Amino acid sequence: MFVVAIDGIDGVGKDTQAELLTVFLTGLGLRTRLVTCPLPDSPLKPAIQGVLAEVPDPQALQLLFIAERLLQQANWKKQLASEPVVLVRSVWATVVYGEALGIDSAWLHNLIAPVRDPDLIFLLDVPVAEAMARTPTEDPLERNTNLQEYCRNRYLQMAEAASNWVVIDGTAAVEQVHQEIVRQLTIRMPKLEARS
Repeated sequence: MFVVAIDGIDGVGKDTQAELLTVFLTGLGLRTRLVTCPLPDSPLKPAIQGVLAEVPDPQALQLLFIAERLLQQANWKKQLASEPVVLVRSVWATVVYGEALGIDSAWLHNLIAPVRDPDLIFLLDVPVAEAMARTPTEDPLERNTNLQEYCRNRYLQMAEAASNWVVIDGTAAVEQVHQEIVRQLTIRMPKLEARS
């Protein structure tokens, strides 16, 4: 099993690219699991939505997201060794958004410790103004320009410091972004190229 995450601030196209990547990998004959957080049928989804619907308690929200990821991770272990998992957001979103909401960084790093780090993280980078224009929403966190700017910069810092992150220009057309993700994936996982 290998785990690939599509990450970035709100409105960059994570869901779209994760779905396209899942279709691509499935087309190679790999039974691929697409995972969002929370999953549509998750027992924790009502609690997460409840916290988000009110004035969110940042720590409670991050605890719920980590609990959800640990439940998902237990299911991944049922995957055969050769089957990929595609995540919409990596566990590092907990650190990025948690810090932006004022939570202590050390507390967040301890919180995410039990969650597996993806083998590869594609960071879709889009300027905040463009990302916000793509997805009109009333969500106060998604409409908070300062918060989104902090998150974008923090994501870029993380990508620069880690070897398993790849920054992708998310301002390109959807198909171009997808093709670049596939190209980068096959560079890092040459066995995939042999299947295509």
